[in-house]
Amino acid sequence: MMGVFLDELGPFEESLRFFGYAARMCPGDSTTLELRQLLAVPVVFSSQNELDLFIAELKIYPSLTSSFEPQNPDRSEETLIPGDDHKRRRVGFISSWFRSHSVGKLLLGVVQNLDRAKFHVIIYRCVHFLRDGDKISELFKHTADEYVELPETQDPAVHILRQAQLDIAIFPELGMDEWTVLLSHHRVAPIQCVFWGHPITTGNPNIDYFISSEHFVSDNFDEPTESTPVNEQLKLSGYRRSSFSEQIVLFRGLSTIFTEPNPLTIESREITRSRLYLPTNRRLYVCPQVSALC
Repeated sequence: MMGVFLDELGPFEESLRFFGYAARMCPGDSTTLELRQLLAVPVVFSSQNELDLFIAELKIYPSLTSSFEPQNPDRSEETLIPGDDHKRRRVGFISSWFRSHSVGKLLLGVVQNLDRAKFHVIIYRCVHFLRDGDKISELFKHTADEYVELPETQDPAVHILRQAQLDIAIFPELGMDEWTVLLSHHRVAPIQCVFWGHPITTGNPNIDYFISSEHFVSDNFDEPTESTPVNEQLKLSGYRRSSFSEQIVLFRGLSTIFTEPNPLTIESREITRSRLYLPTNRRLYVCPQVSALC
């Protein structure tokens, strides 16, 4: 679990070392742990060279996913049939994080406010990692037209998604867990998109669009990518449109609707700046992110 926690917090190289330690200590689970290490994705890449290498390595993913699937003689008969043009578009959101998590809090309002006269919304919650839901999960369940918990194994999950005849499949993030990353390498809808929950390119040929915001890119976003020395950190502000394998879609707004937090309890209201040793007469700015995203 230390590898998972460190991957979440940002020290990417440290997280890989812990996955290696765990694989050596637990020979019976070494294949799973080595796969988790292989599919780990950094929050940001350290250089343009590292980004290029990452995209090149993704060419082996299709063979990797097929090696973990049982032989299915009926797979060739599965076709992706988009919905009727005169009916509501069938949109599927696929994630492990439809819960009290930044992904769930940022996407709940989006799902709630989609025009149901135009869209039929299906929430697909991946439960391979966290089966139990919470209050946010329940809100997704009640606001969606359909709510489906995908099986823990990839083959039946892919079959369910393909049978749903989705027009669009949307992954709120890709890179936070390997199961969803592998799932995204299957074509389950004519159009497949990723939100900016993990703010770097997926390099995945089956992801067509990267959904972001005009407010999240620099003024030189459309300029050609410049080579970055290996020892120089490639910051998010250094990314260009050419750094993405997907077609970029930039919303004029933030592309999210944040869920209003619960009111503070009486005990929390009694916490003052002075109790936290903070200045009482100055404006405070908080950036609750890992340093790489700042």
